Amino acid sequence: MKRDLGQYAICLGPVFEAKQFYRILTSEFTHGNPAHIIFNMSGLLIFGIDVEKTYGTAFYLLIHIMLMVISVLISMAFYVFMVFLVPV
Repeated sequence: MKRDLGQYAICLGPVFEAKQFYRILTSEFTHGNPAHIIFNMSGLLIFGIDVEKTYGTAFYLLIHIMLMVISVLISMAFYVFMVFLVPV
């Protein structure tokens, strides 16, 4: 039985085989369901305003982009782990 992880936002196959490198960043703007996007937006509203006021817009944007890249790397590592290392 083969695992089908193609339903997830970031999968290595389309990124490298079809050269769809835009998926690395655009995957961060997809959400699993309405509750997920509401949770994310609530977090940005609660914490984002204070962080931006304290550190400035440019630093806040830098933090946001850095966290996007880190989350994509974690997601890709999870994908590799599930596909190649976990037996079916």
